[in-house]
Amino acid sequence: MQTLDHQEGIRVSDRMLELTTLPAPDVPATVRAMLDQRLHLWGLAALRHGDLAHDLRLCADELTANAMEAAPREMITFRASYAPNHRMITLSTWDASNDQPTVKQIVELEPEDIIPDAYALDPGRNNHQIGGWGLPLVVELSSAQGVEHTPPRGKWVWASFQL
Repeated sequence: MQTLDHQEGIRVSDRMLELTTLPAPDVPATVRAMLDQRLHLWGLAALRHGDLAHDLRLCADELTANAMEAAPREMITFRASYAPNHRMITLSTWDASNDQPTVKQIVELEPEDIIPDAYALDPGRNNHQIGGWGLPLVVELSSAQGVEHTPPRGKWVWASFQL
């Protein structure tokens, strides 16, 4: 079974969920909600309330946010697929950028390293000290991850999770 809602850019099949959209502030929340619904439809309702579900939502958030940042004015795609025979869920995002994502090295901070900044989260503020931690989380929480470039441009960034 597969359906495509052309108006919303959502494709759903028995073992896959796909959302293609322009970047917007509400896209990560939409992805999380759709992923929760898909886990239920895949018969993984119990998973929705455990640590793995939290990890899946967090990584879906991070992958989506990275795709939106890499191609802020282009369509992006989020995909979740379930391979029941392998007991594996794979989350992936596509963006039009050819830039290779880089995993920022995690540095252990001491309390004296943290300097409060009342403006750190203001729109337009480019403070790299508060960002860039998403991919290390994805690497740590997933079973496998990678990048596949798509000629003539763009890439899929993916992470798989063993159930």
